[in-house]
Amino acid sequence: MKENSTGKDLKEVASELIGVKDNQIFYTIRGLTLRPGRVIESYLEGSRKPLISPVIYFFGLLTLEYIVTSLSGYRDFYLESQLLQVQEAFGKHESLSEGDVQIMIDKMGGFLQFLVSEMGQKLLMLPVALLLVSLVYINQNKGFKGNSWLALYAFGHMKLLTIPITFLWLAGMPLFYIGLGSFLVSILYWVYATKDFYRFSLKRAVLMGLLFYLVYFLIFTVIGGIAGAYIGFTSVFEAGN
Repeated sequence: MKENSTGKDLKEVASELIGVKDNQIFYTIRGLTLRPGRVIESYLEGSRKPLISPVIYFFGLLTLEYIVTSLSGYRDFYLESQLLQVQEAFGKHESLSEGDVQIMIDKMGGFLQFLVSEMGQKLLMLPVALLLVSLVYINQNKGFKGNSWLALYAFGHMKLLTIPITFLWLAGMPLFYIGLGSFLVSILYWVYATKDFYRFSLKRAVLMGLLFYLVYFLIFTVIGGIAGAYIGFTSVFEAGN
């Protein structure tokens, strides 16, 4: 009896600290899995008692993803693989010395580490995604708040669904297939969530989802290109001095 009481006390203290109770976790995960549109509409209408807020849900799962991928070694594995590609790309230029290449790799590594970190997702990737959702789905009359709640809930749930896929690297699966699997799961869930929330036909949900992801990747391709050009220019300048 004493052990049960202690366990109950610990659970209650933990719930108070994070502001989330067991039933909220269960109802939110179940709702976002089965009927994401209904969960978001319920939260917008003020029926929030059995639900985790979209902000807490997203940032909680962002933290969980960071912890799991760091402890499993996947994050380091991913960054090392990306840096090897950078090294191969810059190493082909005969005009660059080994010192130039090393400076570029170090700077690009810092940029990639920021991009995939919690801080990078909070300060760069999330704001871009929230703004893009509101622009792509501007004609659905859900307002910025409705679109934002959809995005935060959906992005958080995508992380919950894709975290298990990252463990496949331990079985020797190539990074490309892990990334492809995570992308397919993410876009399928996004189509499913937007179809339910905006009451789209399947065809329209797919087309809008593809448009959203296409523009999203184009934006970060441009950001990556600008960052790469800046790093290349400053690295050569520093090496020359």
